[in-house]
Amino acid sequence: METQPLTVARFIAERVNNSKKSQTQIAKEIGFNTPNLISMLKTGTTRLPINKVPKIARALATDPVELLVMCFKEYQPENWEAIKPLLDLSLTSDERRLIRALRFSIGGLYLASLSNEAKKHLEEFLECLSRETASTSTQ
Repeated sequence: METQPLTVARFIAERVNNSKKSQTQIAKEIGFNTPNLISMLKTGTTRLPINKVPKIARALATDPVELLVMCFKEYQPENWEAIKPLLDLSLTSDERRLIRALRFSIGGLYLASLSNEAKKHLEEFLECLSRETASTSTQ
């Protein structure tokens, strides 16, 4: 069986369906007057307005940058191709490698999808790295 690519609509549907919030609550947090708009986003009948990405990402506990990238790739691929090289310059190749490894190890793109326990372990790991880096730089 072939898996379908993750579209913005499918991503939103999965996040809404896995949320403990009602569509009415989510709609209110985003600033929509009716929960029908959430249903329309889930089915792909309407596109997520780019200006709503930060609010819906917050409401669905997901990474707003990744959601924004998904929107650009799907809705405006020609603009994404123009923007992508500029954004890639903001990270070093080592930083990109670290991010890819982190995403692979958590099984997805979004730290928000981690359990609270996993987030705590990740924070402890990062603190350990910070201490190690600090002690090496002072030697």
